[in-house]
This record gives sequence, structure tokens and C-alpha cells, in this order.
Amino acid sequence: ISAIAILNIAGQKDADILLAGNMHHAKLRIGKMDANAGLLLRSKGNLRYEALSPQKTGLWLQGDVRSMQVIGDQLFIGINQRGIFQYKATNR
Repeated sequence: ISAIAILNIAGQKDADILLAGNMHHAKLRIGKMDANAGLLLRSKGNLRYEALSPQKTGLWLQGDVRSMQVIGDQLFIGINQRGIFQYKATNR
């Protein structure tokens, strides 16, 4: 994990957490680490979270995610060698 964003998708009291990041250019003996397509931890209140898969969220992040920034209802994701991607956070 190399990027974390705190957001509030459902408009509930507690915030959700989005985790992302891969490393394609790791040392040869380790190999590339590219199994992270993004993981949303949706708040269930009282510091309890439910992990939602990319299939449930519709957010499938590929590549070396290095930064995420939330501005209003927009999520900006910086991916090495690919640029910046913009998503609108909606309740699913």
C-alpha cells in the first residue's frame, strides 16, 4: 500500500478508507507486486469496517498508484507512467 484516501461515500457519520498501490519495479529477487486493485474499507460505525472488493465498488486500479487526493466529491489518483485519473465518489 502506497496511497491512502479518507472519504465519505455514503454520507454517514464515519469516514471510509481507500487503500491502493502496487510496485512493478521491485528488486529482481522479489519480483513485481501487482495484486492490489484498490480496497475500500466502508465504515460500519464504532470503528468497524467492511472490506469491499473492486467488483463491488467498480473501482479497479491498475499500475503503481502513488497518490490519492479527495477534493469535494472528486477523487484524484496519481499512477506512475499513466498520469492522474479523476473519479466521482457516489453511493453504490
